[in-house]
Amino acid sequence: MFKKALIAGTVALAAIGSAHAADGTLNVKLSVKTGCDINGATGIGSGTGAAGELDFGSYAVGATGAAANTPASGAGQLVVTCSGTEAPSLAFDNGLNVTGSQRNMKAANSAAAAQLVPYTLGSTPAATEYVPNTAVAQSAFTAGEARTIKVYGKVVGAVPNGAEGAYTDTVQIALTW
Repeated sequence: MFKKALIAGTVALAAIGSAHAADGTLNVKLSVKTGCDINGATGIGSGTGAAGELDFGSYAVGATGAAANTPASGAGQLVVTCSGTEAPSLAFDNGLNVTGSQRNMKAANSAAAAQLVPYTLGSTPAATEYVPNTAVAQSAFTAGEARTIKVYGKVVGAVPNGAEGAYTDTVQIALTW
């Protein structure tokens, strides 16, 4: 059995030694660009999907001063990463339940479906400067920096009577640089 293995190995080496040779090239490429992304997308400028969550929690009917903000860490935070020293801008649209220029959360409960709860968004607890579809400049990033952007929300006025139920809205975020 040892002789067969040795003969097969000799034949294989002889075949490699007598093979013909050819040369070719391998083109190697890399595209480097500066830019920004929301919540760790797979490439600069490719961020999609849920970027954060603003949870007002639970309030009683008639309550005033309902306020919330995106978390500083963990689930729901809004993180922007820039590869260079860009000064990006964020713009938040009207949301799905807009009336005129007022953002609203709408009840998921069909008994309260006609009820809307108006709210505002901003970068401070006053939650007023994120006017729908208006870009708000952020300060310049350092290269590769991942920065948590806190978004504040505030219910306008009191929670309306007959508004029992869960309320939601979806706001699109545009990140430009």
